[in-house]
Amino acid sequence: MPSRHSEQIRAKSGGGKSEGCWRPVWTVKKSYGRLQTDQDARFSSVYVESGHLAETREPQERALEFVSAGLGPDRPVAIRHSLFLTRTVWEMYEIDKATQR
Repeated sequence: MPSRHSEQIRAKSGGGKSEGCWRPVWTVKKSYGRLQTDQDARFSSVYVESGHLAETREPQERALEFVSAGLGPDRPVAIRHSLFLTRTVWEMYEIDKATQR
C-alpha cells in the first residue's frame, strides 16, 4: 500500500507515468569554438570544390558568425570568411539561374 507522501509525489510528477518524463541530471552545453570553425571551413571548401553548394552555406555561416563575434567583422580572417560565403551564395544563384532557363 503506497504511502500518502508517495502519492503526493506521484501526483506532482504527472501521475506516475514514466513516458517522456526522463530528464538528465545535468545539461551538456554544446560549444562551438576554433576547432569546429576550422572543420566547418574545411568541409565547406570540399563541398564547394565538389559542387555541393547547398550543403556548404550553413557551415560557412556558422564559421563567419564565430569569427566575426570573436574578432570583429573588420579583421582579415572575418573578411576572408565573408568573401568565401559571398562567393558560394553567388555560385548558388548562378546555378539556379542557369537551371531555370
